[in-house]
Amino acid sequence: MFPTSLNRGLLAALGCVAGVVATAGETLEPADPYPGAGEIAIYRDGWGVPHVYAEVEENGYFGLAYALASDQLERFLLSIHAARGTVAQHIEPGALPWHIMGPLSVEQTVEVDYQARLWNLRSHAEAAVDRLHPQVRRNYAGFVATGSTHTSRTTPISFPAGRPRTSRLPT
Repeated sequence: MFPTSLNRGLLAALGCVAGVVATAGETLEPADPYPGAGEIAIYRDGWGVPHVYAEVEENGYFGLAYALASDQLERFLLSIHAARGTVAQHIEPGALPWHIMGPLSVEQTVEVDYQARLWNLRSHAEAAVDRLHPQVRRNYAGFVATGSTHTSRTTPISFPAGRPRTSRLPT
C-alpha cells in the first residue's frame, strides 16, 4: 500500500469536491431519459457552494451530480474510473494538474486499478443495489442520469464507455 501521506493525497484527489466559481441561480430540466419529473434549481452562494432545490428527491440528486460535474468534471470522472479500476487506461501521465491527480505516478494509478479489481468493487456495488430501498435506487438513478449533460466538454480524462449501468435502477 502507499505511504500515509500518499493515501491522504489519493483520497483528496478522488473525493474532494469544492465549488470554486460563484454564479447566479441556474435552472435546468433533467436530461432524457430521466426517472424524475419537475424543475431543479441550483443556486450558488457567495462562496460558490451549490444549493440544490428540487420538487422530487431524485431530481435533487440529479442537480447534485450536475453541480459536481460542473465544478469538478475531471475529479468526477477520475472517481468513476477509480471505482471501475480503469484509471491507468484513461488518463495519460501529466494530463491532469497536480491539484486533481495529487502525487500519483503512473505506477500508482496502476496500483489503484489493481486494488479496485482485486477487491471486485464494481461487482460488489452492483450487487448491493438490489438491497437498497426503492427511493435510494431512484435517487441513484437521478445522480447517474446527469452523466449525459457534460459529455460535450473537453477533458483530459475520457468519459466511461457506454452509459452507466442502470439496469438494476428503476426507470
